[in-house]
Amino acid sequence: MPKVSDKTLRCHDDRNGKNKSVDKSYYYDRLPKIDTSADYSLVIPPKILKQAKRTPSIRTYARGCPKVTINLNEYNNNVEYFNEDTELESDRMVNETSYDDELPQSDYYKIMISDGHKYTKDYIINNLVKYVAPETLLPIKYRANGNGVNFFVDDRKVAAALLFREITTPRGRKLTVRVTRPPFPRCIIDDEFKERVKQAIMRRYVHATKSVDLSKFHRDFDLASDYFCALQCPLILQHVFDVLKEHMPDLEALNLTGNMLNVGLTLRLAQLKLSKLKILHIGDNSIKNMEEINAIQDLELEELVLAGNPVCKEYQSRDDYIKDVQKWCPKLLRLDGMCLQKAMLCGVVNGGNNMPASAESEQAQQFVIQFLQEYFLIFDSENRERLLNLYAKDACFSMTPFDPHIPIEDREKLLEQGRWSIVPFLYKMPRTSHYLDRLTVDISPTAEGTMLAAVAGVFKEFKEEEKPIRYFNRTFTIILGGSGCLIKSEELIISELPETELEEMDTEVETSDSETEETDSEDL
Repeated sequence: MPKVSDKTLRCHDDRNGKNKSVDKSYYYDRLPKIDTSADYSLVIPPKILKQAKRTPSIRTYARGCPKVTINLNEYNNNVEYFNEDTELESDRMVNETSYDDELPQSDYYKIMISDGHKYTKDYIINNLVKYVAPETLLPIKYRANGNGVNFFVDDRKVAAALLFREITTPRGRKLTVRVTRPPFPRCIIDDEFKERVKQAIMRRYVHATKSVDLSKFHRDFDLASDYFCALQCPLILQHVFDVLKEHMPDLEALNLTGNMLNVGLTLRLAQLKLSKLKILHIGDNSIKNMEEINAIQDLELEELVLAGNPVCKEYQSRDDYIKDVQKWCPKLLRLDGMCLQKAMLCGVVNGGNNMPASAESEQAQQFVIQFLQEYFLIFDSENRERLLNLYAKDACFSMTPFDPHIPIEDREKLLEQGRWSIVPFLYKMPRTSHYLDRLTVDISPTAEGTMLAAVAGVFKEFKEEEKPIRYFNRTFTIILGGSGCLIKSEELIISELPETELEEMDTEVETSDSETEETDSEDL
């Protein structure tokens, strides 16, 4: 009788053509009868493990081994062989079938690989990647556990793709993949954990814009290898907000997208600990009722992102959706990337307190306005290289496009440091034409010799086939010097205009064009 080269057998139930479960120990007791010199291990596909304890007849096979048909009641008789190179029909069904419908809905899943402890993490993950493509496999808290290994994933599509899969080792050994919906992963919140979380948060903080991006925080590269750091856990969430309050008391922008949040607790903590917050992204979480956002009604939010929450599907009308959000956030200017406030005619608002501005302050404001006019004229020209003289040598620049769901690793590509990096980036952007008569400018002094200028408005973008009109908000930190102004930092936010405002602008353009035509005809 030929020996099984890798001492591994896989079991398929042939009784009446139906798969039944088998007792693993039952086969261990009998397999030595086939070859007493071998210490076999038995890999049983998960679909066979669903019902009965024992099966009278099975087929077993292994790489490099002939087919073996065994009647377990008379296991010393009736043996025949075949080579495994011809794949069984039942295997093809397992490999080609989607099991997405068999997985219960969950925020995360546990992936377990039998006998995986003998192999490296890279080997296991690289062999699973092919099953989940084109999705991305990101293992969270990869651990050896007894004779197996396990990790977590937060994507249902990835979990479904791994269900009933196997890894075939170079020696033909079959490592079975199991997928379960576990209770919340245990996380020991000790001093080491708290320090690691703090460092991860500090690394994501952008001082120039007073913003921090904690989207899908449980996927943080430095944390995911050792912890399942889900902000869904109240104790973890509390520690995160403690760090924000202690180290970023002036935080103005916070991104909590895709964190499986306890929304009520999250928003209460935001209001209690981040009183200066102006921008909050909490999309792709679990807000089911609009009244849940009442916890942040005392925050003077200017921008809010809710897209991707179940509550958004409850609205058929965009106007009703906006109206209900504004009940709790009356000062909101942007919602889900849309501008809510109609653009105003060009004007200047003196920020800060209501004290009369000094002549020196008024002169500085006029100086900044002239500087901004020059900036936009150059930006709309074909020679943006001239902007090089308007940025400080060590200036920093960040841009946020209108899509709030861009992953953090892609968003980091929109951060530039130094004028020799900023201006080439701006040069590559599509050519634009800003509606200068629709700009709003808010200027306020921040420190001696510096001014903060917030400019909002709309611009037309020139592409090959279309000319979309977009809303923008640029915040400049400008240094005043004897030789002129220099931009120390800039934050650019671009979003789409609501359809109603686009229609109004189209009407204005048509009216303007018709008036121009009438004037031309009269002149003739």
